[in-house]
Amino acid sequence: MLKVFTFQKVKHLISTRPGIIVTNACNLSCGGCNAQCGKFSKDKLWFISIDQFVENIEYIKNYMYQGTTTLINGESVEINPQRFPVDLIGGEPTVHPEWKKIWQIVTQEYKDIKFVISTNGRRNDEDAENVFYYRSYKTKEIGKQFVSTLVAPIDIVGNQNKKYYWDSAQIDCGIWFSTGCVNPIYKNYITFCSVASSWNDLLDLDINWPLTPGMNPFCKLTDLDVDRMASKVCYRCGWAKKVELPENQESQLYDLVSDTNLEVLQKNSVNKPYKIVYRDGDEIKVSDLKNSRTLQLVQLTGLKHGDSSNIVR
Repeated sequence: MLKVFTFQKVKHLISTRPGIIVTNACNLSCGGCNAQCGKFSKDKLWFISIDQFVENIEYIKNYMYQGTTTLINGESVEINPQRFPVDLIGGEPTVHPEWKKIWQIVTQEYKDIKFVISTNGRRNDEDAENVFYYRSYKTKEIGKQFVSTLVAPIDIVGNQNKKYYWDSAQIDCGIWFSTGCVNPIYKNYITFCSVASSWNDLLDLDINWPLTPGMNPFCKLTDLDVDRMASKVCYRCGWAKKVELPENQESQLYDLVSDTNLEVLQKNSVNKPYKIVYRDGDEIKVSDLKNSRTLQLVQLTGLKHGDSSNIVR
């Protein structure tokens, strides 16, 4: 029988608040966005259907908000109490073409559930008793900064063991030391964090689990299952190992990116300015501003890890 201690991460996910990704489209393209807005090619932009949206709320209500669940080792665990709201996230959820219908559903048909709408605040809807707007403007006018999720810590720290960054994420990333972050449902799958869901869409990393009717989505997992998924993505994400970069990245101006994640810009033909973060001996440096269209001329195959010499000149 599996020992109880192999389920600590699973139990943490069960107690973390759920969310629903409404869309990966956004009306902004801020540098360092943890949802990677502006990095998706047009054929990868999507909006949740109304039927699926309702189905996801019902799933949360029935299997992620009710009493307890039983793990595969037979242990009974209290699941997310209903005092935690459901986070509607994106992208920018309010750009959904049927946003008025979504608003009507959450404010009239699900008054017994609290919702948080994570928005950049470019539009406002009327207030509702069960809805709270988390407005994060993320614009250069007010100097908001981001964790640079395109700066892969593996390029800056230099440790080639990907599990090292997953271990670090459990210390540095908010999803693991609090319940402030979200386990997002998207396309009838769920993953352990919203950053992972965007990486999954960008690079087809297969880091999610299908929703299983009749049970909490995490109750049949082990910590090993979570480890396998997280090890695929945490080494790519700036939250995993917070390092002090030579400059702060203001939103809207450009993206900071390192070698490991250059493929994201190349694969999705991003046309946004960027700067390359790279290690030069014991120093971390940042290149001059680049135009991402020049990435089409860069041969990434055979590029040694940490070697940006043929890119930053």
